[in-house]
Amino acid sequence: GSTSTTTLTRSSSSGSASGSATPTTSTSSNPDASVTTATPSVTGASDAPLPSQAALPPKQAWCPSEIFCAGKILQAINIAMPYADSKTIVDKPTNGTSQSVISTFNDLSSSGNNTLTYGEIVQFLQTSFQGEGLELDPTQLSNFPQSPAAFQNIEDPYVKGFTLEVHKIWNLLIRDTDESRVCQRSTCESSLIPLNHTFVVPGGRFREQYYWDSKFILEGLLKSELYSVANSTLQNFMDEIERFGFIPNGGRIYYLNRSQPPVFIGMVLSYYNATKDDATLERALPIMERELEWWSNNRSLSIVSPYTNQRVSVLLTYRLLLVGWLVDFPNAWPPHIFFALEALANVPSNVSQSPIPLAPNGNSWNLVPTNQLGLTEEKLPLQLLNGNNTAPQGQDINALNGTVVNGGNATTEEGWVRTLRREIANRYMTSVYCSWYATGGSIPGLLPRLPNETLALTQSTDQNGHLFEKFSALDVDSAGRGGEYAVQAGFGWTNGVLLWLASEYKEVLVRPTCPEITAESTGSGGGGGSNMGVVSAKVGSVWASVLLAVFIGIGLMV
Repeated sequence: GSTSTTTLTRSSSSGSASGSATPTTSTSSNPDASVTTATPSVTGASDAPLPSQAALPPKQAWCPSEIFCAGKILQAINIAMPYADSKTIVDKPTNGTSQSVISTFNDLSSSGNNTLTYGEIVQFLQTSFQGEGLELDPTQLSNFPQSPAAFQNIEDPYVKGFTLEVHKIWNLLIRDTDESRVCQRSTCESSLIPLNHTFVVPGGRFREQYYWDSKFILEGLLKSELYSVANSTLQNFMDEIERFGFIPNGGRIYYLNRSQPPVFIGMVLSYYNATKDDATLERALPIMERELEWWSNNRSLSIVSPYTNQRVSVLLTYRLLLVGWLVDFPNAWPPHIFFALEALANVPSNVSQSPIPLAPNGNSWNLVPTNQLGLTEEKLPLQLLNGNNTAPQGQDINALNGTVVNGGNATTEEGWVRTLRREIANRYMTSVYCSWYATGGSIPGLLPRLPNETLALTQSTDQNGHLFEKFSALDVDSAGRGGEYAVQAGFGWTNGVLLWLASEYKEVLVRPTCPEITAESTGSGGGGGSNMGVVSAKVGSVWASVLLAVFIGIGLMV
């Protein structure tokens, strides 16, 4: 669909508990804090009837809305596909009461030959719904720290400058609920679960607070000294546990049938270690027990150990795939960076001081389960310095001067665990930095912005750099692609992991070497640069060791 832009202006400050953020009313100095509202488009002939529809699914108690949950209204809209993103419609509050919107739809569907047309759906959406996200206010903090201590001793000036630029992006992602726009039964209906405290959104289509995204966001907030926002994040989650018994996947009613990996206890621990806030811990302790009880009662499986014959309870959560491409391309997904580095940091000395673990027969491909990737080893891309990924396998480059490409600088007697931590940290820094630079990023007085002629090749004319949700496994300066929706910019967990990593690995991070952006390397102009710096999918012993070390570390932590 086409888009128009509505800029929100705060009319009042939301109420906040002790330790929550203090918003100001300034949005004019923050133009990127505008809300883009999609307008519906006719995807068929205006007077053409919608295709026949399947039988409606049964109603489910957890989502009773006749507008935003499974039912005839939502089904008809999804068949018409008036928006590029199917999430758009369920995030739009209604323009009128629930009953008035339902009646308008019923009048349409019962008129004429009882067949809705594409044009009627678009007209219905234009008159019956407001803009998505209008209940939320972009919030700037009156006391935003300009130069947090955690970033002051970063040794490389480019890494330090970039880190401070990422730190500023929090200002674009902090939100408060606008109580004056929250739907009441007498006014309108919305899928939003209103929150009582300030929070951080991931960005893009993810315009509400999310559970495990907030884990990685919080780690960055603490490094940024935004303790009040970190506190507010925890307060919101505690409110939700008290209300629902668990933390929903995200802040919408359509997420009330599921949670995400239970990271709340770890979030409280990280927050307390940074702040020693006894009052928040006192509130959190019984609530943490309540969440754990919910998982035990609703998302656990009782099994008998084949080794001890003892019955144990196992929590059922998302399976984190630590094999295959998600390890072979460790720069691709921010949560995996955090988990891998934390696991490696917990490898005990008797393991880390032993010889480097090797994969069976010295080939890491043997660690990948059969048919896990749906292709054979020889089909995997190679890592090449010249950007040509069709060269013979004999030209596969896994290491350069004792380290992987863009893996930082090797030191003597580093040890295999420290080597891997340095390489993973630098590889992630490379993906975030180079994709940001390729889309218009700059560092005042140090790194000039690319000219618009070059940025046009990455479709970033007049842009100022983007932080992406995921990264390409093939181009270190490009966003990821594919999946159920376009990769989003913002982006909460990317920023959080980057800031955490920049603080924890400040001594070993070096300025990334980004590929040159040319018309040839970008193809049609939709991506980043060349394949320089691609991590080889035919992993040598270095990346095989990452896999083994992660498993060792996680096993020890559990």
